[in-house]
Amino acid sequence: MKADVVIGAGYGDEGKGLMTDFLVEQADEPTMVIRFNGGAQAGHTVVRDDCRHVFGHFGSGSLQGAPTYLSKFFVVNPLLYAKEQTELVNKGVAIPEVFIEQDALLTTPYDMLMNQILETARDANRHGSCGVGFGETIERFVRQPESAITAGLLGNYAEVKRRALMARDLVLARLELQLGKQQLNKASEQLMNLLHSEDLLTNFLHNADYVYSFARVCNGWLTSAAAQKMHWVFEGAQGLKLDMDYGQFPYVTRSNTGLQNVAHLLQGIEREVNVHYMTRAYKTRHGAGPLAHEGKPLPKVVDLTNFTNAFQGSLRFAPLDVDKLLSDITCDVLNHGRGLNAKHNLCVTCMDQLNWASVDIVLNNKLITVQHSRMLAELNRMPALNLLCVSNGPAAKDLSYV
Repeated sequence: MKADVVIGAGYGDEGKGLMTDFLVEQADEPTMVIRFNGGAQAGHTVVRDDCRHVFGHFGSGSLQGAPTYLSKFFVVNPLLYAKEQTELVNKGVAIPEVFIEQDALLTTPYDMLMNQILETARDANRHGSCGVGFGETIERFVRQPESAITAGLLGNYAEVKRRALMARDLVLARLELQLGKQQLNKASEQLMNLLHSEDLLTNFLHNADYVYSFARVCNGWLTSAAAQKMHWVFEGAQGLKLDMDYGQFPYVTRSNTGLQNVAHLLQGIEREVNVHYMTRAYKTRHGAGPLAHEGKPLPKVVDLTNFTNAFQGSLRFAPLDVDKLLSDITCDVLNHGRGLNAKHNLCVTCMDQLNWASVDIVLNNKLITVQHSRMLAELNRMPALNLLCVSNGPAAKDLSYV
């Protein structure tokens, strides 16, 4: 059996949902999508048969009926899980089959509120967070492991409630320590009132039960006989530039976004692996942090997913730095790809959003204007990294091999 891996090579928003949907469509065997990092902050857009959905929790093969496996590296947000499943049902999509590893962490609304309060208080020094509590969930687990709510606890109402209240108390203590009472009350009075809401706790417990009633909590699912018979598509979240060990701190995600988690999950499992590094034909960043050569968006860019919001602001744009992109991919392969029986590919999306004949790129630290063919040739100059395909639209049908 084979395994495909989809990894963003930038700051996210490179077309990982599009590629995952395409790989599920192309597979000859029943396919499972494996979420190997991140959480509900992902926004992977899939357009198929007049249905458009932005996936957060569920794998981007769900419109084709592919089941999803949420690994131990994925953080589940019960509130947003329930919301997304309802959205899918309202679009006429069958409820996706989901397996959740028992060690996967759950985000509480207190983590979400802490995330939003801290990011609001940072003002001009924001880190670029989505405000859904992903990083705060992991931070709380690291600081106080006994407060962790894992998928394995779902169904144990009393224990989930006890740990949720513990999470609330820890959040309150940490907020007061970091911000001080005066600043906390002045900047975030409404959010602070929410922290003490009984309805907030009740709704969290209800959503946790909702997840438990639909998803299957498992232990070591990838080694099961059923999983071994399936083709796997590992769907990454965010991009290499946001990796917590590789990106520019503090403008990173609390996650390893490259091959590291994939290699861990494949330990002891023999699979022929094809890795697909994704990039737009230009560079984007949604949220705070450096963006070299930042400029105005291309005239033809239409992005219905990355809307302006209170925490990330507007989507930002820059020309593609070919040398840096290839260097980032090479570092990921060398640092984390050893031991994998893998081929490495590069896939370029949003070609249809370029100007008709030319595109600005950065080459040898210089901004130059070249024909599309020259950009693709530069991206294909490394023998160990094959330029596999390009996309000229938002759907799998718009993707073609080169």
